[in-house]
Amino acid sequence: MSEIAIATQRVEAAPFSPVEAMGRLRAYTPGRGHFLLEAIRPDGGENRFSIVGYRVRSGEMVPPWSNWLDVFGDTEALAEAEGTSEVERLAAGVARAFVGAFTQTFPMQQMDIPAPKDAGASLIMAGATVLVFDHDDGSMTAAGPAKGNLVPRILYELEHGQTPPELAASSADAPIAWSAVPDADKLMARCTRTADLLDEDDLPRLVLARTWNMPLGKVDPFDIYRAWREQTDAPMGYFIDFGETPMQGAVCVLGVGDTVLHQRRPGIEGPSWKDALGAALPHPSCTGTRDPLGLRVIARVEDQSRELYGGAVGYIAPGGVATALLAQQSMQIIGGLCTLSGGVELELDADPADAIAASDKRAAHALTAVASAQG
Repeated sequence: MSEIAIATQRVEAAPFSPVEAMGRLRAYTPGRGHFLLEAIRPDGGENRFSIVGYRVRSGEMVPPWSNWLDVFGDTEALAEAEGTSEVERLAAGVARAFVGAFTQTFPMQQMDIPAPKDAGASLIMAGATVLVFDHDDGSMTAAGPAKGNLVPRILYELEHGQTPPELAASSADAPIAWSAVPDADKLMARCTRTADLLDEDDLPRLVLARTWNMPLGKVDPFDIYRAWREQTDAPMGYFIDFGETPMQGAVCVLGVGDTVLHQRRPGIEGPSWKDALGAALPHPSCTGTRDPLGLRVIARVEDQSRELYGGAVGYIAPGGVATALLAQQSMQIIGGLCTLSGGVELELDADPADAIAASDKRAAHALTAVASAQG
C-alpha cells in the first residue's frame, strides 16, 4: 500500500457536484466498488470536503467477531502523502485509504457484552481513484495510482459520463411495502418490558434496535441515496457500493448522519483510529448507555442482529488521516434486499407508544426515499 505512487491533478472549478460526479462515473464499472462520502451541507469545518472514490482495487469481509480495529495493520504508522496543500495531501491519502462500514459487535465483545450470533460482518475496500471536492473554494482534486494514467482517465470519464435522470417527486403518502422486525405487537411488548426495567439511578435510558425490510426490485440503490439526502436535515451522507462479492452478491451501504466519531486531517495530530472508535463505540445515542448493565439488558431483550446500526462508516489513510461517521441512520442493500436500521429511544416514565411513534418519524425520510426512487 505504501509503495503505490500517487498522481494528483487540481481542477480550479469543479464541473459537477459530488452527487453528479458519482452518478456520471459509476456506470463505467458495474460490479466494482465505488463510494461517495458527502458533505450534504458544507459548513467549512468538519464538512468542508466531499470525496468520490472510483475503481476500487480490492475489498474484504471481516467476520462479526473479528477485531476490525486491527485490520488496518500499520496504516497509521505509514507516512502521510506528500503534497503542496491540505486538499492535495488528503486526496493522495484517500487514494490509498481503507474505506469501510464497521459493526459495533467487536467493541461490545471487548466490554464482555454478549451480542447476537447472527451479527453482521464489517466490510472494507482499499485503494481507489478519487475526486476530492473542496467546498471552501469550489475546487476539485483528482488522485490515483500514477501507473496506468488513472487520473486523466477519471477526468475524461467524468466529462463524458451521463448525468443521472431526475427523480420523481417524493410523496409521504406513497405506499411502501416494508416488513418491520420486530412486528408492531412484538415491538410494543419488547418496549414495555424494557421500560419496566428502567431505573433513575442505574438505567435511565435505553435504545432498542429495529429494522424495516423490503425487496429492492429494479430500483438503483444510488437513486435511494439521492432521494434520501434531499429530504434530510443531516449534514453528511455516504453511499458505499462494495461491488459484487462471492459470498453475498452485490452489497451497498448508504445513509445520512451528523455525529463524527473521529476525524484527523493531514498534518494535524490527534487520537488514533483505534483509540477514538474504541472509546466511542458502542455509542450512547444508539444504545442509551455504555454501561455494561444497559448493554446486557439490550442483549437479553433483543433477538435480532443490529447489523451496521450503531457502528461506523468512514476511511483511514496512511499516517492516520481518517474520518469516521456514526452509522445511526443507515441502510444496507445485500443481494436485492433493502434493510433500514433504526432505534426506539426509551426513557424513564416515557410512554413506549410515543417512543415508537418518534422512531417511525425518524425513519420516514428513508422510507419515503425508497418510494420516490421507485417512481
